[in-house]
Amino acid sequence: MSAAPMMATSMMATACAGLTTPRAEQSCHEASLSLGPGDRLTDSHCHLLASSEGEFQACLLSYLKSPVAHFSLYSTTLDNAQRVAAALRALPPEAQARFSLGLGLHPWFLNSATFERELAGLIALYDELKRDQPQLLGPCWGEVGLDQKHPGCLPLNEQQALLNEFIAATQDRCGAYSLHCVGAQSALLAVLRSKQITGIVHGFSGKVAAALQLVARGLKLGLGPKVLRPEQEHKWRALLTAPELAGSWCLETDWDRGPYEGTLLARIAQRVDSLKAAR
Repeated sequence: MSAAPMMATSMMATACAGLTTPRAEQSCHEASLSLGPGDRLTDSHCHLLASSEGEFQACLLSYLKSPVAHFSLYSTTLDNAQRVAAALRALPPEAQARFSLGLGLHPWFLNSATFERELAGLIALYDELKRDQPQLLGPCWGEVGLDQKHPGCLPLNEQQALLNEFIAATQDRCGAYSLHCVGAQSALLAVLRSKQITGIVHGFSGKVAAALQLVARGLKLGLGPKVLRPEQEHKWRALLTAPELAGSWCLETDWDRGPYEGTLLARIAQRVDSLKAAR
């Protein structure tokens, strides 16, 4: 993908008028949480992906028009990271303040032949942003992780080896990660066992016992649209009312393509409050 061209500053300033918010200072080890619908919500995990330049720019504009206060965008490939970084750097400061960018390689798109080049490119981009526009860097590297169910992924042992390599190469810059984990929690825990890192397990949908294992490692848990499914109400009520998991949740939409649905995060927050109240 080529880097996105600069968007007209006047158009962006108009689009975000009345919607901007000062960005709180965050270290790379901190993740923004917001669980009340009355709060100014932070989407702790979403993406900016598109199949064309026009679609990409329309998606970015839809984020700016949303009532959500802040977005943690995570990259899926080096090309995606470079494209999103270029688009964010072209925004006026008040619009930039609503975004942060996590740099990662999604397990769906891992390729052993290109991994070293992509990893080196992400580190170079991180260092460039850290030097020139550190406010654009998010609290975590990512999205990275393991997936044993998605078709086309590398064998799990290869994914583990690449995740180990990614963490080893990046944790001296920032030791927090947005972690994808599907059907591979034991393998993820094996990777993390010898590492002093923090972060968020994105899109968690397991049971209380699995959640407790991850929280014991110092990790937060991403809570997304699956909480809206009525057939899973019993599971989510158990998770959200477990005292040991209080304060462990990060709201997220995992939005990845098309115009941003600005009401989704508030609906997730309202559902969380409802489930916690129905003890």
